[in-house]
Amino acid sequence: ILDYEYIWEGNPLDTSNDFLFSSIKLDKAKNLVFRNENFRKIKCLSIDLAGNGGDLCVASLIEAKSTTQWALEKQEHWSEPDTDVTKGRIINMFSRYKPELLILDADGLGYSIYVSIKNVIPKTIKFNGAASSNRPNALNRRADGYLTLKDYIDNEWLKISSDFTVSQLEYIKKSYKPNGQIFIQSKKEMKAEHGESPDFADSLMMGIYAINYYSYLIDECDDAIILDSNFDPYI
Repeated sequence: ILDYEYIWEGNPLDTSNDFLFSSIKLDKAKNLVFRNENFRKIKCLSIDLAGNGGDLCVASLIEAKSTTQWALEKQEHWSEPDTDVTKGRIINMFSRYKPELLILDADGLGYSIYVSIKNVIPKTIKFNGAASSNRPNALNRRADGYLTLKDYIDNEWLKISSDFTVSQLEYIKKSYKPNGQIFIQSKKEMKAEHGESPDFADSLMMGIYAINYYSYLIDECDDAIILDSNFDPYI
């Protein structure tokens, strides 16, 4: 049956060892039905920052639907190279959405933006993809994040209504080091293969990483961000 779907229907081959996510599980994630829609609206805002030419900055807003289930509510993206504009956008989104968790990509050019945002929003979480993993079977934090995202998708803890984000998740590849640790194909290699960087997928992954490992910050005191009425982050 799987061979038929792959050859004749054009569906991804789930038996491949290269791809991290099952297309069947991803399809279920698009159509999840939640048991308790009246659950406290805890939110996480995760932002993947552009590091190379042609990459996008992508922000993902993820909202709790029950004690174990979450939904990707919306994603915003921009390609403005001016870091001051990006800082303004992030502060503006934090003010609008009032998330309990905020995580920023702090690799490469993103580090200076993270430092600036941290000065305004002290509880901002730093994400370094190359940093050490919480999982012994993951090479680094990026692999840890994607394995965590896989857990949420496989266990039906996450609804992903964005077809575009799902399409990026479908081509995320994993591989193994000689010691057995899992690593994820680099963004540079993915861009060469598919003509785009998996910025939407990475942004979602970072949000689930924050939810999984930093939920203890949710009940800590909130950061009040009050914007000047004349402030325009897009100028």
